[in-house]
Amino acid sequence: MPTFRDDPKLGCMVPMMKTDDINDQAITKEKIRDGNVTTEKLADGAVSTDKLPDGAIKASKIADENITTEKLAEGAVSTSKLDNGSVTEEKLDDRSVTNGKLDFSSVSYDKLQDDAVITRKIKDGSVTAEKIADKNVTNGKLGDSSVDTRVLRDSSVTSDIIANDAVTTDKIATEGVTRDKLAECSVTLDKLAEELRKLLLAAIGLPEDLVEKIQNIDKSIQNIQNQVNEFVSISDADIDKVIDGTYVPVPVQPSASLESRVRNVEDEIDNIKQSNMKPNEVKEVLI
Repeated sequence: MPTFRDDPKLGCMVPMMKTDDINDQAITKEKIRDGNVTTEKLADGAVSTDKLPDGAIKASKIADENITTEKLAEGAVSTSKLDNGSVTEEKLDDRSVTNGKLDFSSVSYDKLQDDAVITRKIKDGSVTAEKIADKNVTNGKLGDSSVDTRVLRDSSVTSDIIANDAVTTDKIATEGVTRDKLAECSVTLDKLAEELRKLLLAAIGLPEDLVEKIQNIDKSIQNIQNQVNEFVSISDADIDKVIDGTYVPVPVQPSASLESRVRNVEDEIDNIKQSNMKPNEVKEVLI
């Protein structure tokens, strides 16, 4: 049975229209009053993307945690959308942090693995004295001719540092060889300059070969003295020990007579050097 309503325009009761009385697609947008399509009137999924104007969906309309990865367009998350400290290690892909992404002085020493800095990564001239640990520059690290006088401390080159025969003539300063530096009997006639040798021979009035013989006698006397100090006496008992292999030689003092003879010869040589004897007189003494 139909339901009636009072129609003020007609001034009488008229039947009410029901859903079944309305044809499909009969209600157009002009028939719907503004603001009368409420949430309840919308079917699930009825509002498609093209029904929403740009910027129509505000943040307050989106429920928390409802924008998933699939809802984000490529490149949609810009720097300003990222909160400070939100990009953690897990968010970075392997090898995604390139050199251009690193700030100056951002890589500290504790970020480097042991032995990570190889030679070709070190800039020329960047290893200063402060960077080298004490006593770590060994001999093998020094290049040829790298140690010059500039880096040597005063008095640091001692005798035991200098190799044998290392001090050549050009390394000796002028007038650097003093009397104290000369060994006994080291200045022979052949070491004297020719002019000085001639003056010396003329002053003492001796032939050159005779002076050399005197010098040789000095050396011979010294050798005799050294040999005398090594003389030992061997008794019959000592011979038995030699045969048994138990003999131990014992140095003995030279006899007074031999030592006296050597001293006399030394005295004669000294007298000849200090006298005004003529060559033939020196020969008679020596012979």
